[in-house]
Amino acid sequence: MSRFRSINLDSDPVDYEVTKDWYTETCAGMTVTSQSNLTDGTYVRKARTRTMTDIVTPRFREKVAQGVIINSPMTQTDDIVLDDLASYYRWNGITKLDCSPQRSIIQHAMRVEGSAPTSYFMGAWGVSHTAALEYDSQSLIDRAVAKAWSNASLDEVQALVIAAEAEKSVLSMQDILRRLIKILRAIKKGDGSYLASQLTFKELADRYMEVRYAIRPMLYDFAGVRNAIHLSMKDTHTRQTFRGHTSDYDYSSSTSDEFDCQGWSDGGTWIIKSTLLRTASVKIDVRAGVLASLEADSKLPVWGLHHPVEAMWELVPYSFVIDWIFNISDVLSAWSPEVGIRPLASWYVSTIEAVETTEFVDTRLWTNAADPIEDYQTVLNNGCYTTISVVKQRVPDPSRPVLPSFNLRLNTLKLIDLAVMAKNIFSH
Repeated sequence: MSRFRSINLDSDPVDYEVTKDWYTETCAGMTVTSQSNLTDGTYVRKARTRTMTDIVTPRFREKVAQGVIINSPMTQTDDIVLDDLASYYRWNGITKLDCSPQRSIIQHAMRVEGSAPTSYFMGAWGVSHTAALEYDSQSLIDRAVAKAWSNASLDEVQALVIAAEAEKSVLSMQDILRRLIKILRAIKKGDGSYLASQLTFKELADRYMEVRYAIRPMLYDFAGVRNAIHLSMKDTHTRQTFRGHTSDYDYSSSTSDEFDCQGWSDGGTWIIKSTLLRTASVKIDVRAGVLASLEADSKLPVWGLHHPVEAMWELVPYSFVIDWIFNISDVLSAWSPEVGIRPLASWYVSTIEAVETTEFVDTRLWTNAADPIEDYQTVLNNGCYTTISVVKQRVPDPSRPVLPSFNLRLNTLKLIDLAVMAKNIFSH
């Protein structure tokens, strides 16, 4: 049975007030009158509302203790509003006129001052947030789900790849040992010219790639063989959760625009102008899981002998570089049949946090009135309004992606690798 729950988590309210004074002067009679109006209220700087929709499972803890798998959907939303209290001051001075006895002209001045929530001014002036950012959460979800299913394997070593590259690995090790022996002999003989020849940029670049893509993979293969031997002697009749994770924090925008907040006509055009700093950002985090029963009576799955498609992809030149951009290997592994693994349930949990902020950086009064005024001033201090939406969603049994997703992730080492590989390719 589905259920919906909601709770408000508000902070303490704060009082505010704004005073408006009107001054009227009759030039001929030299009379001055004033009228005041007070606007006040109470606001909450931080308002937070949490809602949740999930499925009620009777005797939940008892069923979990008995090993029953409960894989149900859930959606939780946190909506947070941060509304700063802004101080405001505006003074429109009296128009300079000829106040001779022959003329009796009434002009007025106005003063507004006090504090109010930023949302008060946004509502009065028609200021809105930036448009919501466009982002691709489905791509991240597909990558996390593909990674979880790719990890749902008993493989500890890719024996087919090791066998296919055995000759190349042996020749590579022989070359490394011969070079090491030559270096040791040169050190013993004091042959500086040979040692210097080994310190050129080309030689250092070749040695760097040798360590990254020859020695290091062989060390990983040795560790995998050791783990495969160890697991071959263990009982694999148990349950295990295989996981995948992706995240992205690159969705953001920032704009600074001059905005006509409020306008009116009184002997000319009067406009309150503000410079608005608007920012928006989205953070996405996805965690996927596959719960499976390990029922392998044979120990062959730990050696990866049943994955010929993945092995062929690994043997394609520079396939690892393509995987830096598209998750082809994960998609292939996600759809490969597994021996000794029976999937019981799968899911993903996505968390999307969207933050939008509007800040009044500068506010001033502008006019094209024909008659100058004695003085005017408009100031809005520390106006800032922020909305935060955090949506957490749990989706059971998602579909496995058929096509790979774009996922360009380059760190410093990968950039160095690309530079060295490009140099080697174009130098031949």
